[in-house]
Order: sequence, then C-alpha cells, then structure tokens
Amino acid sequence: MLLLLISKLLIDAFSWAERHRAERLQNEIAARHQTAAALRASEERYRLLADNISDNIWTMDTQGRLTYLSPSIERLLGYTVAEAMRMTQLAFLTPEARQQEEVRLKGMLEAVRGEPSVAFSGEYSEHP
Repeated sequence: MLLLLISKLLIDAFSWAERHRAERLQNEIAARHQTAAALRASEERYRLLADNISDNIWTMDTQGRLTYLSPSIERLLGYTVAEAMRMTQLAFLTPEARQQEEVRLKGMLEAVRGEPSVAFSGEYSEHP
C-alpha cells in the first residue's frame, strides 16, 4: 500500500511539473509570436518610409557594396534600383564630391569593420 501511495505521489508530482513546463513553453511561444509580429510591423513601416521618401536611402556592407537602395534613385538619377545596385556608391556623386567622399568613406568603413552593430548616417549635398 505504501508503494502505491509513493507511486501516486510521484506521478502527481511529475504531472504537475510537466503541466508547469508546458505552461512556460506556451507563454514563451506566445511572447515570441508577439515579438515576431512587432518586428514585422516595424520592418513594414521602415520599408514604407524607405520606398516612398523622395531622398535616396542606401545601405552598404563593410566591403563598400550597396545592400539596399531606395526606389527614389530612379527619380533622382534616372537609374533603376537594379542598375544602380551594380554601381558603387561613389558613382552617384559629382567628381568633386567623389574625391572628398573617397577619403570619408574609407575612414568610415575602417571604423565599422568588425563591428556590425555600428551604424553610420550621413547626408550629401552639392553645396558645402
């Protein structure tokens, strides 16, 4: 009889632990779904802004290759995004601006290489 009582207590304890574990997993899954939905909404807002702004927005990797280019490039310079993505960022600048930017771009790339979380933002203007 004692063995049956101990067995029942162990089974009850195991069942409680499994129910508790299942609840924690369900809560974690719900939190991940909520986080994923928030991330999707944020990405959609960013994409809407980046794709419709009149200024040109671009990103590049630490090798200096363009990784994103906003569609405004076509209105600004007459290139499609696909055409412009095959070009370097410096190709979009005037010869005077290109000379200055080569030095600035080299320094910026050296500063962020190996630190993927570092962001850089800049603005170009034809007028000093």
